[in-house]
Amino acid sequence: TVQSIDQAINLASQTDAKEIYIIGGGEIFQAAIPSADRIYLTLVHENFEGDAFFPEIKHEEWKLTSNRDCDPDEKNAYALSFQIWERKTPSPKGE
Repeated sequence: TVQSIDQAINLASQTDAKEIYIIGGGEIFQAAIPSADRIYLTLVHENFEGDAFFPEIKHEEWKLTSNRDCDPDEKNAYALSFQIWERKTPSPKGE
């Protein structure tokens, strides 16, 4: 058990993992964004009411490197896009 995002990243970086994944909630995403160099984002093309959201991606800091659009089907009621965003300049914490 750790008490912060930095502690979790430090602990995970001591393994042979090639990537460290952080799976939200909104506050955890907000705290982790400064340390991230890549974002795997599923964007659902529908408006939903809610009180937790992924932080806005600042386009001056991030570049969309992959986008796959999917129509609704038997498994997904809504159109969605699978996106990969790369930080334009690697974060100091992400190195």
